[in-house]
Amino acid sequence: MLKASAVLYDVIHEGFSLDSALAHELATESDPATRGAIQDLSYFGMRWWGRGSTLAELVSGRTSFKPEGLGVLLSLALALLFDEGNPKYPAFTVVNETVKAAAGHPAFVRGKAMLNACLRNFLRERSALLAQLHATPHATYSYPQW
Repeated sequence: MLKASAVLYDVIHEGFSLDSALAHELATESDPATRGAIQDLSYFGMRWWGRGSTLAELVSGRTSFKPEGLGVLLSLALALLFDEGNPKYPAFTVVNETVKAAAGHPAFVRGKAMLNACLRNFLRERSALLAQLHATPHATYSYPQW
């Protein structure tokens, strides 16, 4: 989860292409299963970035995060939690792995309680937050606001 959010951070905030950000992050990873998981989460996160980032703003009440990577991690987790009927992973797994990822990163450790609260609030208030989300085409169709 943490490596996939690092890939997304490089694309969103540093201007890397997804392929070059993935190549950089996967350079030190030798396990094929882990490489596949990082790639899968990275592609998923980019595909649904509009949805995840809008949900992160709605659930947290923030438009920016310090550090910015914390917001990327939250956006990825919320994109994974979006589809209740056909989830990519169970909700408890996404919440647990997101909080563990934050706890394992020195810059994010102070934000792990905030991530946990935001994700659990999303799960409790899903229908109201999704109604707000669907009011914006950027988030509904997950395309950039160019």
